Amino acid sequence: MSYIGMEKNIQQINKGLNVNSGGLYLNYGKDCELGMNEEMLKVFVDRGVIILTASDAHSPNDVGANIQELQNIIYSLKK
Repeated sequence: MSYIGMEKNIQQINKGLNVNSGGLYLNYGKDCELGMNEEMLKVFVDRGVIILTASDAHSPNDVGANIQELQNIIYSLKK
């Protein structure tokens, strides 16, 4: 699947992407991908789309869960 071109729509309306560190990863374990599909995320990172991280917490204990790990993934894609 090609994600190239989607970033133009996001940038035209001056928005960023919310990449979630919770969701499936938090609820179903480390067998699920953390955050957005890395291939899609790489396209957005390479093209300068603003990336925002969030933990999608549904309980106080989950606030900030996996944020550092997700940020590390994003930073590794910038290389």
